[in-house]
Amino acid sequence: MAEHVPEFKGYGKSENRRASDKMAREAWGKELRFGIEVLNKQLNANSKLGDSKKQVAQTVIGKLNLLVEDFDQLAGDISLFRAKDLNEDDIEAIVTLDLNLLTRSTAIKEKAIRTSREIASSPSWDREVDELYNKIKDLDETWKRRGRLMSTIGT
Repeated sequence: MAEHVPEFKGYGKSENRRASDKMAREAWGKELRFGIEVLNKQLNANSKLGDSKKQVAQTVIGKLNLLVEDFDQLAGDISLFRAKDLNEDDIEAIVTLDLNLLTRSTAIKEKAIRTSREIASSPSWDREVDELYNKIKDLDETWKRRGRLMSTIGT
């Protein structure tokens, strides 16, 4: 994670956990915000987009916005932050999920860019949006897995 987020200090020391969690969330959110911006530009610039396609695009953007809102909220008093010591397996599991979330967020940003380059009335746009939505669902499931893990670590 530190390779992608230089200030990231990891979860090994309890005094670094909240800051590391916040930095990871900010990195994921940054990627998704860029994707949202690109999709919004396409939506606003394309006056020929039919109502059903506009609704699909708005649904995708709405789902991304919900994830960004989740990432922006600081974690509450979860067991990860209360635990004095974490074993290496737990730390590795969290960092693996963090990297997975960063990779998936970046893939969504890149797919949003590709989608925005398609002509919205073409069948390829529909395929790109479907793939984008599937990537969003995968990211959401990974996010939920991380939440479950972080709430049980150290208990």
